[in-house]
Amino acid sequence: MQWAEKFLGEGKIRASYGQTGNDRIGAYDAIQRYTFGDNYYNGASGVAPFNIFGNSRLSWESTSQINVGLDLSFLANRLQFTFDYYNKVTDKLLYRAPLPTETGFNNVNVNVGSIQNKGLEFSVNATPVRKKNLQWNIIYNMSFNRATVKSLYNNITLRSAYWITEPGGLLGNFYGWKALGVYPYDASNAYDERWQMLTPVIGANNLPTGAYTYGGKPYSGKVNRLYTQGNLLKGGDMIWQNTVADSVIDDNDRIGLGNAQPKFIAGLSNSFTYKGLTLSFNFYVSWGAKLYNKAKADMNRVVTVNVTPSPDYIRGAWFNQGDVTQWYMAQNNGMGNSRELSSLYLEDASFIRLRNLRLSYALPGNWVKRIKLKSINAFAYGNNLLTWTNYSWYDPEIDFNNPLEMGVDNGRYPRNREFGGGININL
Repeated sequence: MQWAEKFLGEGKIRASYGQTGNDRIGAYDAIQRYTFGDNYYNGASGVAPFNIFGNSRLSWESTSQINVGLDLSFLANRLQFTFDYYNKVTDKLLYRAPLPTETGFNNVNVNVGSIQNKGLEFSVNATPVRKKNLQWNIIYNMSFNRATVKSLYNNITLRSAYWITEPGGLLGNFYGWKALGVYPYDASNAYDERWQMLTPVIGANNLPTGAYTYGGKPYSGKVNRLYTQGNLLKGGDMIWQNTVADSVIDDNDRIGLGNAQPKFIAGLSNSFTYKGLTLSFNFYVSWGAKLYNKAKADMNRVVTVNVTPSPDYIRGAWFNQGDVTQWYMAQNNGMGNSRELSSLYLEDASFIRLRNLRLSYALPGNWVKRIKLKSINAFAYGNNLLTWTNYSWYDPEIDFNNPLEMGVDNGRYPRNREFGGGININL
């Protein structure tokens, strides 16, 4: 490498491989357990099966990972690059699967399949200014990760209230009904033979005349109507995408609505030092993820006392024939208007956050020596000071422990905004 000595300070290629196990399956979940005392038979205490069904085939997860990296340093270590590629495969993925109520059990722990996390990370560490009394250091890092399903038990497809999980697909794929708006009139629920939506003709009294147009031209063919849960959809009800093009909005009309995984995450750190004064701050970015605002959806169901709907729902809910709004009629939730998962509450969770800011000052050494001390440093800081996002709820940054269940905000408490300060004295 002598040919690179003039510009390359350090070059390193790294590679590693490892395999680990995860035994967090719960104590005795592989056997059928029984509980005493809490169950009664004709008023007498007794013994009953535990609510988790035992699975004798249950085993640990195993995770295999390969990493390949490259470290480069230039300009006397004032410019450093780090690149990493990783491929992590988890086999026998642990999952607590729900069971039908009629079985008498709540759920069962199973090894559901295999998932893969694959991605690229890189960082840049630079010192643009390095002088006696002034120094500037900047660090930027960025990562791209994709979590996919390699296989599932018996090659099945898992469909839940929020997600669809299938071999070859991404983890966190939302699966539900696409909301297209709200019917302004009862007569707006009208479709031609191909289930293309018709437009009612509105008379001088601002009410439908009974005639329809399609594409701006009069329509005289058969008029079809949509039903859901056995009811005819009317003014104030949600317009759902009729995916299978029939007369009923049901589970067959659910589609993929987006993904809970961010396209990338990034961080930017800066540190400026002038004599004894140091200013540092850090930005964090998560971009491209979807988040289901379940907290807002639950508020807007208007089915529970002492729960106030969101302000935009209160101001904009459909009320009279002809109202044009994105919010369905509050008194008509029996029509499935607030069904889960609705694209109406699926939001872009991209954000940029000023995660921390710190200002410190170190007293000059000759001052400190006069009072028989080694150093004195005063500082002030703030955490989670600012967040730029279009997400309508409190905090778009949510952590999820289960890779099969990500991207649902059920009203979690947001991160605290913190302020503080202090003095460090070294005797």
